[in-house]
Amino acid sequence: MPNGKKYPKNLFKRGNVYYVRWRVDGKLKMQSTGEAEQSEAIKKRDEILYPFHLKDETKRLKSLQVEIDGRSTELEQLEESAPALKLADAWREYRKSHNRPKSGTSTLNRYESCIAAFTKWMKTNYPDVKEMREVGTEHAEAYADHLEGKNLSPSSFNIYLNALAMVWAVLKNKAQIKHNPFAWDRKSRTGIERRNIKAESTIRKKRALTLDEVNLVIEKAEADYRTLLIILACTGQRLVAGVKLQWREIAFDKNIITLTPTKTAKRTGKQVYIPILPQLREELDSLTRTGRYVLPELVEAYNKDPSIISKQIRSIFTAAELTAHKQIDIETSKAVVETGAHSLRHSYVTIARLAGLPDPLIMKITGHSSEELIDHYTDFNEQLIASLASRIPHALPKGSKGFLTEEAGKEPFPEWAKKQLEAMSAKNWKTIKAEILQIGSE
Repeated sequence: MPNGKKYPKNLFKRGNVYYVRWRVDGKLKMQSTGEAEQSEAIKKRDEILYPFHLKDETKRLKSLQVEIDGRSTELEQLEESAPALKLADAWREYRKSHNRPKSGTSTLNRYESCIAAFTKWMKTNYPDVKEMREVGTEHAEAYADHLEGKNLSPSSFNIYLNALAMVWAVLKNKAQIKHNPFAWDRKSRTGIERRNIKAESTIRKKRALTLDEVNLVIEKAEADYRTLLIILACTGQRLVAGVKLQWREIAFDKNIITLTPTKTAKRTGKQVYIPILPQLREELDSLTRTGRYVLPELVEAYNKDPSIISKQIRSIFTAAELTAHKQIDIETSKAVVETGAHSLRHSYVTIARLAGLPDPLIMKITGHSSEELIDHYTDFNEQLIASLASRIPHALPKGSKGFLTEEAGKEPFPEWAKKQLEAMSAKNWKTIKAEILQIGSE
């Protein structure tokens, strides 16, 4: 050290000026700071040596990165060699998972059916794939093609894929899944696209049955299915609501059914009040009122697999010799089911109008938001127009609990009530209803 004095690291003084000294790859380097004061020289030293320190730090970090990458590779190899969740165990592990949605019984049963169907399909088509993590995009796309070939409705197609996507997402860590093959990202358009329910609904919409067809279908049904079809025709509700109708929802003293439609229960929670038509009252009065549900055996079957109910209803429609399908749709190349349980929901609009129910009330019961929609569902045949013109109070039941298709002994409808009904709208129907009931009770 020059003159035996101790200087800060990498600094020494020659004359009145401080110099910086360092080594690069074993070679000695020196540079003047141009400063006489030690504090200023230290600042200059740091500026001169910064690029070299940065280079050394970069080398050190690269070395660490190489070591990290090596460890990561070892870890991945260990994970891949470890036993993973098998396809056959997917549903059991999903049910046990604490990070899954708290779904209802019917949803879980539907998921289970979807997983079982996919597992069976994989066993047949890709028998070497045993683990969930081995299921890739190619398998998911092939299964989507398989579903397309089954002529499923858009809703059913989406249910299958959404169920699989949910199970794969929940079991991602447990099954060591790196990529969810059933997911769909709308923004990046990656994955398997879901079908557009609204775009295809018009093509696949069930038509309303005529009253003669309603009678025929009811006559072909037996036991609980006969009751179910009468419930659907007389309430305008969807299949699940008809199947799960509860005794406590029926006020026999007031002749009213009060229920919350399943499809809108979570979204709105609104109840609908449905007048009990004579045909339905006669059927309900013939049943034994025990337990929670009107049709407990059908509820059990529906919770296990909804398609069981749909298939049985389809067989009833077939027995009634109703057209099962429309012609093949040109755009989708699919045969479209023309009639089914949902047809009775549409037919209810016609039946309710024949019974004299005002359109605003029918819209409340069916959930339709406009009279145009009711017009779409109503079978405006000659009989209905004539019946509406004379304001028939209701369609009387015949012996088989069906619907009369001809006028039979109707009393003239009061002119004052006719004027009140003609003035009724969605805004004033409650007021007019109260006035009619008050006058009618005098």
